Amino acid sequence: MSGIKLKLSKEGWRIVEEARINKGWTCQDPRWVIGAYSSLSNLKRFRAETSIGREDFIKFCEAVEVFWRDVADFNSNPRLFCLEPIKYGRGVPDFSKFHGRTTELHNLEKWAVNDYCRFIAILGMGGIGKTAVAVKLVEKIRFRFDYVIWYSLRSAPLLKEVLTNIFEFLRSRQQSDLSQNNSDDISKFMKFLHSHRCLVIFDNSEAILRSGDYAGAYQDSYQSYGDLFTRVGEEQHQSCLVLTGHDQHREFDLLKVKNSGTVRACRLEGLKEEAREFFIERSLSDKASWEMLITIYRGNPLFLKIVASHIEESFGGQVSLFLKRRTLVTGSIEMFIGQQLDRLSELEKNIMYRLARENKPVSYYQLQEFLPAARLEQLSPVCESLVSRRSLIEKCAEPLGSFTLPPVIMEYIRNFDIDDLV
Repeated sequence: MSGIKLKLSKEGWRIVEEARINKGWTCQDPRWVIGAYSSLSNLKRFRAETSIGREDFIKFCEAVEVFWRDVADFNSNPRLFCLEPIKYGRGVPDFSKFHGRTTELHNLEKWAVNDYCRFIAILGMGGIGKTAVAVKLVEKIRFRFDYVIWYSLRSAPLLKEVLTNIFEFLRSRQQSDLSQNNSDDISKFMKFLHSHRCLVIFDNSEAILRSGDYAGAYQDSYQSYGDLFTRVGEEQHQSCLVLTGHDQHREFDLLKVKNSGTVRACRLEGLKEEAREFFIERSLSDKASWEMLITIYRGNPLFLKIVASHIEESFGGQVSLFLKRRTLVTGSIEMFIGQQLDRLSELEKNIMYRLARENKPVSYYQLQEFLPAARLEQLSPVCESLVSRRSLIEKCAEPLGSFTLPPVIMEYIRNFDIDDLV
């Protein structure tokens, strides 16, 4: 790696010049040379788009506060592909087949690379494809970062364990003197995010949140994650943390308001036409019925994969035959929805049950009549949370201010007695 040389691309030269002018420096400003710990001759070669040593190149970029990967000419030397970022991964899944999400990936790439967002949340109902989108995002933008760190939170590790594992991998000086105080560990991690351009992905973040409570509440002993996320969102640094999960964490709303340009959320909706690829892969028949299948399952990729496999194996690939049976919830989908509902608070479960029982749009005021123990000021935020944070109920256009359930969740709940749900 020491023999690698870099030079500015045409667009990179323009970016560097703009950054130099913004700092008020001349073309051969001594402060530029001193800031890069280099020589005037190297600076001249750097500005002349001539190859120089990698370390000098990076230092010249850092001196004018430009990220070197954004301005380097990677087409000038095939060896530059050796500059793959240092990667650390725990629980990184493989998605060889991936459909759609072009717009979402474009926006996420823009936020992380062009807008220098510090904190991005990829949210949505279970099975909607959050992890798959995060994996594809890493594949697209990894060359823009010095380090790529992927950590699955599915097993609900304490933050200290996560940071210890990351520090050990990075072989930083922090690994030998980690304190018992989480705030000290967080400070060390923040220092690393400031010193290096890192892409950090925390996947399956719902695992550290409390079940049986309202959306976004942490389990006991896990509040330190909230402290970390707050600092990532508020402090200046050159890294990007991407969080995937079913629920939006409590501190995220305030962070978005206070840091609207650098803290953003991408909520994934169901697939549209792209979902047909699942049926093509399974050689399903009755193409005229495919749209109905996508609508029923709200374009949820996991549900569509499960049901496509079920139709192929149990109905000879005939979609119309499956739809005539009017049984939407297969074994795997039933288990998956059950896990989602187990996370709900008692009031949320009662709202879900009432919506299933009525089998038609229900307003706030009707819910209050059905659930007299709940005040209207309680119902409003809880319903909004079930829509926007958990993606388990839907708003209806008519009548205005009413709610209903997606067909699959409706059937699941109606198949069970209330005692099984609450």
